[in-house]
Amino acid sequence: MCGIAGFLCSQNSSYVKNLNNLNNIKDILYHRGPDDHGIWFNNNEMVAFGHTRLSIQDLSPAGHQPMESFSKRYLMVYNGEIYNHLDLRNKLKSLAPNLEWRGKSDTETLLNSFELWGIEKTLNLCSGMFSIAVWDFLKNELTLIRDRFGEKPLYFGLIDKNFIFGSELKVFNKITNKNNIVSKNSLNLFLRFAYVPSPKSIYKNIFKLLPGSMLKIKKENLDNILKSDINIYKQFKISNWWKPKEIFNTQSENLYSNYEKAINDTEKILTQSINSQLISDVPVGTFLSGGIDSSLVSVLMQKSLSKKIKTFTIGFEDKSYDESLYAKKIANHIGSEHNELILNQKDALNIIPTLSKIYDEPFADSSQIPTILLSKFAKEQITVALTGDGGDELFGGYNRYVFLPEFWKKISFFPYPIRKVLAQSIGMFPIDFINKFRFLFNFVSRSNINFFGDKVSKFSHKMQTVKNLDELFLSSLSTYQEPSKLLINSNDESNQIFEFKKNLNYKDYESLMMFIDSQTYLSDDILCKVDRASMSRSLETRVPFLDKNVVKLAWSIPSSMKIKNNQGKWILKQILNKYVPEKYTDRPKMGFGIPLGDWLRDELKDWAENLINEKELENDEYFKSKMIIKIWNEHKSKKRDWQSILWPILMFQSWKKEN
Repeated sequence: MCGIAGFLCSQNSSYVKNLNNLNNIKDILYHRGPDDHGIWFNNNEMVAFGHTRLSIQDLSPAGHQPMESFSKRYLMVYNGEIYNHLDLRNKLKSLAPNLEWRGKSDTETLLNSFELWGIEKTLNLCSGMFSIAVWDFLKNELTLIRDRFGEKPLYFGLIDKNFIFGSELKVFNKITNKNNIVSKNSLNLFLRFAYVPSPKSIYKNIFKLLPGSMLKIKKENLDNILKSDINIYKQFKISNWWKPKEIFNTQSENLYSNYEKAINDTEKILTQSINSQLISDVPVGTFLSGGIDSSLVSVLMQKSLSKKIKTFTIGFEDKSYDESLYAKKIANHIGSEHNELILNQKDALNIIPTLSKIYDEPFADSSQIPTILLSKFAKEQITVALTGDGGDELFGGYNRYVFLPEFWKKISFFPYPIRKVLAQSIGMFPIDFINKFRFLFNFVSRSNINFFGDKVSKFSHKMQTVKNLDELFLSSLSTYQEPSKLLINSNDESNQIFEFKKNLNYKDYESLMMFIDSQTYLSDDILCKVDRASMSRSLETRVPFLDKNVVKLAWSIPSSMKIKNNQGKWILKQILNKYVPEKYTDRPKMGFGIPLGDWLRDELKDWAENLINEKELENDEYFKSKMIIKIWNEHKSKKRDWQSILWPILMFQSWKKEN
């Protein structure tokens, strides 16, 4: 696991300055790669690469980057892991028996595969996570590549006729010494989703490379791109080396019809994925929250190994947010070497001032806080951790998959004006009052949901503008329904997520939601959260659910097998129940929650008021200050619970002060 950065220039004056700044790559991305660093540059083409290394496979200097291929055609910097690289290497040895190998790293395997098979064929053969920059000396061409689901980050963009790329946004102003311009449209999206969706970043003219994509650029392309009057992003030559829609459609043509076969195949292929991801020259363990996904990964990993695995969990003194008891029971049952850290409020609060530095781009999923603390705790003993991420999106784990289609069938009977008045009426009641009427929820669903009153209150606000099922789904993804009302001169581009509906052969709306989430929320929220948190502590995380074979299998299983008896992840639960008593896992989904709303009224009150000072808001000209202050005052007085929109606003303000 590593950090990468680099640039391609069209002017010599900026090239020299940028190269001097890139020499500080060790300081810029040290947390992503504390073990080694390297620089490569070519004065004629005015291109340079930088790399920081977290050594996982082949700890020797033979894994040093930037690295050249055996014929010296390609030079590469790379962040990630190729889990099947030994299999690829064996095939290469059969193909080219006289090829001399310098070391045992997956970096060298990738480079030699590019030489002998070509880049795109190699990528499709790979199982792994990666962001890659390759210089082709034959074509004088730079290629950027990102893995199938965006497990590893990769930004790119243009600043003063320089093409810059890097693992994190801080690379851009560190290399060019330029202050970049915030995109108000990106800020609009951030307030809605609590993250900036790909391919946008928070800055104008800086983008995220989409998962499964490949970008190619030459020096002569830069001037042509800069001269264009239309959207700069569309001027880049970007292609999809992995085509999720095509794979989803192919898999959905031949769906499973036998429950037992679906269960057995899922266990088999997930176990194979877990075993493949144990490749490492450093200690490996698992994050164990006590939920279905992390428990299943831990169970199957322990089942495959003769020695005790290390499992890690954190709990909270506030028992309403604590799942550590369940994690401990599961760990004891499977016989893992379990490590538990119980956090108090102070532990979590101390992390908050550092969030904007860790996440580098505005990010407001508050479970980022416990994820950072868990990563710090695990790093004391291991360097690699397997996680259960991806299970929800692939196997139907979120409440919205269970609740929304059923709920829409019931409420769509009523005309929109009536629904709007009803939603407004519910939103007027305090959360404690709503909790008293929890039993009425059985009218629409038998699902058991934690923090019922809080979720009903938020949902009522969202329902006030919902006219169809797409809008209902979008509202369920939204921290705030109408962010344009809070911002000065911005456009709402959130409906672009429904581009995924085009030419998608989905059988039901549940399948559509899962696919959209797998292409958006998973990459830009879940995987981003875990990557930044873990890499801030130089810990590598791996995601067995996102193995290409597990994904293909999941897309072959109908949603009726994933969601059964008003419960999501039915297939995964059947596997887990073979090894762990059902009573340990039969409970409502909690997530990684914290009592953020209460903290904002109490311990974080002064911090928050300093960030959303009315005068400063007016001077910045991003927010409509009076609207923000009104929301803040209503939250402080407990008139309304506005934490879901206040947290993104505060995270943006905190980030802005640091950048």
